[in-house]
Order: sequence, then C-alpha cells, then structure tokens
Amino acid sequence: MKKDIMAKRFLKHNFHDTLLKAIHIQPAEDPKSKSSVEVVLEDYDTNELIEIIFEQPGNISFTGDFDVLLDNAGFGNTSHTKASTDPDKSLRTINRQKSKWNVKYAEDMRSPIEKKTNNIDKYIAFKLLFFGGSLEILAKNYKIKRTKKRG
Repeated sequence: MKKDIMAKRFLKHNFHDTLLKAIHIQPAEDPKSKSSVEVVLEDYDTNELIEIIFEQPGNISFTGDFDVLLDNAGFGNTSHTKASTDPDKSLRTINRQKSKWNVKYAEDMRSPIEKKTNNIDKYIAFKLLFFGGSLEILAKNYKIKRTKKRG
C-alpha cells in the first residue's frame, strides 16, 4: 500500500478520548529480527481495547507527564493523531532526536542511520497527542487490532 494512502487511512481512525493503557517497545535484537512499537488504548464507548502496532519503526520519542495523563484519564486522555509523508519532516524528527542518543561517531565512520536517511521516503511520521504528552513514531507501516473487553 502506498504510504500516502496509509497515512490518510490512519487519520480516519478516531482515537479521541480513548485512554492510553500502554506503550510497548520491541527493539530488534539482531539484523534479522524486527522492531515494533505497540500502543494500547481503551475505548470506553465501544468497550474495546485498541492495539496500534507500528511496524519497522525508525525512531520513537515520548514526552509525557504522568500526573496530567492521570488527571485526564477519567475522560480519556487521547487528543488526536497526525501522520505525515513529508520526508523533510521525517528528517527533522531524526535530527531533533540525535542529541539524546548518547553516541557520537567519528567523522570517518559510517553512521548506522545512513540507510534510514537515504530511504526516508519509505517512512511515515506518526504522532499521537495526549492530554498530558505526545508520542512520535517514524515507521514504515502500521496495523490496528480491536478486541472487545470482557465484562
């Protein structure tokens, strides 16, 4: 599926006023394994758990205040989502995060992110905004699973 279509489909989902339940990060352990980021939301209206699985993530950044998230939990603390296929925006996301990686490479060394930046047009910049924080994920794909809660 083309990434423009994927981004538009992502934006059609209404996650407003769902409750952030969990963020699971699975980094690859070797070049053959796959990374993923899973966000679990609870929808009070439909009594469903919503799992958003971001596949082949390139970057992740979470900023949040647990007191503010908690203060908004009773009403659902998810505000809205964004998705961009603009490669310049994705590169800005990567560059903004570099100072937090705690690594420096010698000028004559290849950076492990070169492959990603050379293929930046394959990524979508996703953003979930919460009442109390935000989650930014640069990923190649996503899928959504909805399951009814018991009870």
